[in-house]
Amino acid sequence: MTFPPEEGWPFPSYFGSCGRLAAFNFSGPSLSSFIDSPWQIRVVLAIKLLQIANHLSNNSLRLGIYPTDWDADNISVELTVDGEVDRVVIVDLENIIVVNQTEIHGDEIHAADNFGCEKDQDCFSYSPWDLCSHSMTDHNQHAVCSVLLAPSPHSSLGSYKCLLHSPPTGFISRHPHLLRVLNECWRSKISGGRIEAAKKLEQMLMDDT
Repeated sequence: MTFPPEEGWPFPSYFGSCGRLAAFNFSGPSLSSFIDSPWQIRVVLAIKLLQIANHLSNNSLRLGIYPTDWDADNISVELTVDGEVDRVVIVDLENIIVVNQTEIHGDEIHAADNFGCEKDQDCFSYSPWDLCSHSMTDHNQHAVCSVLLAPSPHSSLGSYKCLLHSPPTGFISRHPHLLRVLNECWRSKISGGRIEAAKKLEQMLMDDT
C-alpha cells in the first residue's frame, strides 16, 4: 500500500484484505527459473535488478529500503502476453529495514563490511545499526551482485552459480572487464566502490541490449 507498483516500486499490487487475509497479484515465475535462459534475457533481468538496487537505496522519498533476504526464489518476473520480461518484483518482504535518510547527517557511504563473518572471510551479512546510522549504504548493490549476479559463494542459485554465467565470446570481446566489474560489485570494501561498480555493470549491459 505504501509503495505501489504504479509509482515504480518493485513490489506486487495490493488488492485489499479482510482480517488476516490479504490479496496480491501473482507476479510470475521466480527468478531462479531463469538461470538457464538465453543470455539476452538474463541481461535484461540483471539490468532491472541493478536498477531496483539503486532505486531502493536512493529515491525521491529519501527512504533507504533494504531487503535482507535477496534469495532468487523471493523475486518474481512478470512477463508480457508475448513472453517478454516486463517487471522484476520482490515478493517476500518479511525482513526489510527502512531508514529515514533525512534524519541522518553526513554523506559517507557505508560499505557492507561482512558484519559477523569470520576474520578474513567474505560473507553476505549486515549490521542493522550500520544500515540505520548511514544516509547511504551499498547493502542492496552488495546483495544483488553477490547473491544473484556474480559467481560468488553466497549465490542463492547454488554455490558460485549466477545469473550472468557463460557470457558469449562476443560480449567478452566488447567488454573484457566484465568479470572484474562483477567482482568489484560484491567484494569492494572502498566507500562507494560497490555502487560505482554496479553503475559500470549496468551501463555495460545496457550497451549490449
